Amino acid sequence: MRMEYKYIVPISQIDSLRQQMLPYLEYDPNSKNFENKHYTVKSIYLDSSNLKDYHDKIESINRRKKVRIRGYNNIDSCSKVFLELKKKIGSHVYKNRALISYCDLEDFLSNRNYDLIESKKYKSDAEKFLYHYTRGSLNPITLVTYEREAFFSKFDNTLRITFDKNIRFQKAANFEALSLDHQYEAINHDFFVLEIKFSKGFPDWLQNILFAHKLTRKSFSKYAESVDSLINLSSSSFSTELKHRNIYV
Repeated sequence: MRMEYKYIVPISQIDSLRQQMLPYLEYDPNSKNFENKHYTVKSIYLDSSNLKDYHDKIESINRRKKVRIRGYNNIDSCSKVFLELKKKIGSHVYKNRALISYCDLEDFLSNRNYDLIESKKYKSDAEKFLYHYTRGSLNPITLVTYEREAFFSKFDNTLRITFDKNIRFQKAANFEALSLDHQYEAINHDFFVLEIKFSKGFPDWLQNILFAHKLTRKSFSKYAESVDSLINLSSSSFSTELKHRNIYV
């Protein structure tokens, strides 16, 4: 269990915010390995025929979940991807994730072959994912992609801070969308999402930096924003496509 706080920050503040935080942070290995210190996150979000998870979010239901397939950077058939189940109760977040080869994804979902999961230690997480996938008759809805800078505190390895930039999305008609890298629509180029995840406490130095930048916590869901944008961009065609797949907004 951990806490998760989000802040919507003008992109013009990213350099000063990073500069003030870096004395207390170090890049996580995934960011550190790239020259520009960020990597690409790609997630297909799944939902039920009545978009229950989407509506739970926009209605601020206290107990809610997200079900997604997540990969990183350039994805091909040999890539490893994660089956992710993220539950949220208030500000507390619980996350399960299981690793699988992208080429085995549809076989696993169709045939429940747990031998395709990369390690036995992930089996329980895969079972939880498959339970919600099957019980909710879930379908791919959107693909959300962004660049992430990720940090850990030098003094508390449970404190993780991420800058999510260039958030973009597209409709996901199937799982093949995860390997696509074109035809995106931007959610907003004028801000980035600052996420702070912690379990042992919120340090004074971090609170002081947020206060200096006049930042306050805000609710933000990349999935909900992508669905809202799809509805606004092409409501008739998007709704028609969802109805053909027995999915209703």
